[in-house]
Amino acid sequence: MKEPLNLFENIKKVKAPEELYVKIESRVKQQHVSWSLATAVAAVFTCLIISEIYLIQTTSDANKLATLELVLPQNNNLLYNE
Repeated sequence: MKEPLNLFENIKKVKAPEELYVKIESRVKQQHVSWSLATAVAAVFTCLIISEIYLIQTTSDANKLATLELVLPQNNNLLYNE
């Protein structure tokens, strides 16, 4: 286990070029996202969350009814059919 860890002791720091920060900053500024697109994405995401919450609530109500039917089954009067 010590041998692989010894490999990390030989790693030396590398100095980044001076203009690297300026290049990264200019690329970030070029990738501009419009507010209308961000608002549309947020609205769609909000609608999806609301629909998921609604579906979870309605399925939980259906599960409660199914559980109640298991506990209190309906009577079957087929024996009395003449």
